[in-house]
Amino acid sequence: MEKQLHLNLLASRPPMAGGFQSGGSKMKMGPGRKRDFTPLLWSQYFETIEDVENIFRLYCSGSSGPVLLLLHGGGHSALSWAVFTAVICSRINCRVVAMDLRAHAMDPSAST
Repeated sequence: MEKQLHLNLLASRPPMAGGFQSGGSKMKMGPGRKRDFTPLLWSQYFETIEDVENIFRLYCSGSSGPVLLLLHGGGHSALSWAVFTAVICSRINCRVVAMDLRAHAMDPSAST
């Protein structure tokens, strides 16, 4: 799998938590392939979800080992880390916390 990651040969659909897709699917690779924008459920990639005073949301996986704190960039959400979380938790013993800062890009005066 590591060689596939470096060669960018993985299927375009993210792996499900609990295992990777079989190589038997006939997915077209490269330019011109159809992309699947179906929304993904957080529970397919993270074990728990916690809202903290309606300021931010934490998506967590793993129960022991070092903690990886993941913060998304502008225009994204903590779910941007879903596939990374599934892959890293399958490779090493760690805890992943992906933080979603709600409305951090909004103008405070726009809510009035």
